[in-house]
Amino acid sequence: MLHHRGVASELKLGVRHNERGEFAAHAWVSVDGQVLLGGTAQQLAAFAPIAEFGAKSR
Repeated sequence: MLHHRGVASELKLGVRHNERGEFAAHAWVSVDGQVLLGGTAQQLAAFAPIAEFGAKSR
């Protein structure tokens, strides 16, 4: 949807171990380096990005 409106965005996938040591994965969308959907930058800091799709932020 963002792409169709000419907005360069990225879909990012990340992984981490949660508080109980269990594997957790999450996805989020960012525009110009700012998280748009999927949590706050502080919440996502615990996730190690493993894949990115879409335009790179400048």
